[in-house]
Amino acid sequence: MLTRALSLLKTSWSLPLLIAFIAGIHIQALQPSPIVILVYLALTLITTPEIELKGLAFIVGIALCGAISYLSHIQPYYDFIRTTQDGPYDILATVSDIHPYEHPFLRTKLTLTMHDLRTDAGWATLKGAIDIYLPYTPYLEIDDLIQVNALYLTQKNLSYFSLREYCYATVFPQHLSYLLIEKQRWSPRRWIQKHRRNLYERIKQKLTPQTFGLFSALFLGHKTSETHEYAPAFRNWGISHYLARSGLHLMIIMLLWNTLLSFLQLSVLTELIIMISIVGIYTMLSWSSVSFLRALLMWMGHKLLRLHHLPYTTLDLLIVVAGIVLITNPINLMCLDFQLSFSLTAALICAYQAHGQKR
Repeated sequence: MLTRALSLLKTSWSLPLLIAFIAGIHIQALQPSPIVILVYLALTLITTPEIELKGLAFIVGIALCGAISYLSHIQPYYDFIRTTQDGPYDILATVSDIHPYEHPFLRTKLTLTMHDLRTDAGWATLKGAIDIYLPYTPYLEIDDLIQVNALYLTQKNLSYFSLREYCYATVFPQHLSYLLIEKQRWSPRRWIQKHRRNLYERIKQKLTPQTFGLFSALFLGHKTSETHEYAPAFRNWGISHYLARSGLHLMIIMLLWNTLLSFLQLSVLTELIIMISIVGIYTMLSWSSVSFLRALLMWMGHKLLRLHHLPYTTLDLLIVVAGIVLITNPINLMCLDFQLSFSLTAALICAYQAHGQKR
């Protein structure tokens, strides 16, 4: 079985290149011991189809790209730590998200994307996001440009999940003092959030709180207070993962729609356009996750490769999708959802293909 698995892995350059990129991110982020570096080197050599000097140099270059990519994505956090202290600051920012927050004393969660911050030396460019929890709902909309006055920024050791979202501070002011600088007349993000919120509230009114809690978690990817009430019972039975929407949920929905469209006798291109439209609408009206993104990209890659009659394997497609996710945001590598989603999927694919070769 192990020999078959290694033969499956040693079929193309996609896997050693991904391992090299991951090694660069890991070494830059955590600076592991030399043993870990040797393990990465051994994995790269084992999975490389043909070992040549030029190929090894190219792999080293990919590892350097991984390190540089991680450093470029984490640098704004270092700039934020260096620039800010616990004192109040005036911040020029854009409202990137605003939605109700279910809490006895808080009503709204406001997310701001920072542009500039006023220091003693004047205005300084500063990137990143801030989560602000308020006991009331401010008269703001998404993509409004505002100047927040005298905001206290409390620094703390952030998790990789917060760093992945570029959220560098969380504050709980009793009142938010701000000045509206510019209001966008029309915003795509505002339009999407408005329709998503309207759909969310309409469905919530039609269902009981318990049923809506399950529906929201499984189909919309958003956990409510009712969802958390189920958590202890699901944890006792060892099925807590059922409360999280995974890529499997997306594939089931796509399978159902694909079955319905098959009865219409449509052309391959027309069916693909309809399916992409359905997936796009569903993605915009729900909350995304790493596993959801993995399934979405793999499905799109599968459809496009089949449309152009290009040869591929499922494992290579998974490796390419993992590379796309890491290139987009290399901090994903440090998050448990990315590690579990891609490693378990890869294990299942290898086991299935090895079993198929055995038969």
